[in-house]
Amino acid sequence: MINKEWFEKAIVVSLCAMIFTLPFSKSMVEIFFTIALISWIIKRFMSYYSAAPRISLVKAFTPVSTELNSPIAVFILMGFLSTVCSVSFSLSLKGFFFKLFEWVMIYFIVAESVNNEKKLNWVLLIMLVSALLMGVDGIFQAVTGTDFLRNYPALGFRIQASFDAF
Repeated sequence: MINKEWFEKAIVVSLCAMIFTLPFSKSMVEIFFTIALISWIIKRFMSYYSAAPRISLVKAFTPVSTELNSPIAVFILMGFLSTVCSVSFSLSLKGFFFKLFEWVMIYFIVAESVNNEKKLNWVLLIMLVSALLMGVDGIFQAVTGTDFLRNYPALGFRIQASFDAF
């Protein structure tokens, strides 16, 4: 039977996949974030429905408490005020909900899910492997003139690996 631990594992795997693909695929980052967010929501609903004395839905979805909650709240407030005062309200509203919200949710999902040394070591290992891949790609680009992930050409003496320089 599917339980909360299954969704916890799905969140951690999605976060690791998102971290690994971050340097070279915006679409994969969005896909893995969506998987992590949906898994987090399902896990929270499961907590809500399995709680012996029923807790409120607001309490079930309250983010984990960290030292950064207050600064993040101020940051969100500033983003909201910036959106309300923007000359392009619809574009700013889209950015507020689909970018600011996304990265704030990533923070809270990571803070909640990467909660022991084993998970933290996996995340750090994935970061290291991704960084090494980018380094090898950059060296390959310096030697051959193009990187092997996206076929980007080197810009003179400057290498960019799979990062878009334009």
